[in-house]
Amino acid sequence: MQKKKLKEIKGKIAFDMGVLIEQLLSSKRGIIIKDYAIREEIIPYITEVTLTETLYVPCRHIGWNKAKEKVKLLVDSSFL
Repeated sequence: MQKKKLKEIKGKIAFDMGVLIEQLLSSKRGIIIKDYAIREEIIPYITEVTLTETLYVPCRHIGWNKAKEKVKLLVDSSFL
């Protein structure tokens, strides 16, 4: 996702698991999305299913407890 394309996106946006994984990894894309949300140019929304899917991916790599902690931090951040 290029920053130029992201400028065209404004308002309420439903995120899928891929966007949340980018957030958890603090990737370039994740940071760009976070910046837009902080400036309130976008308002991110997710479903409980998306949150569950997001927990599953890191769980396979870093274990249940660490994955749960990271997803909880994301939820508690009020970003979503």
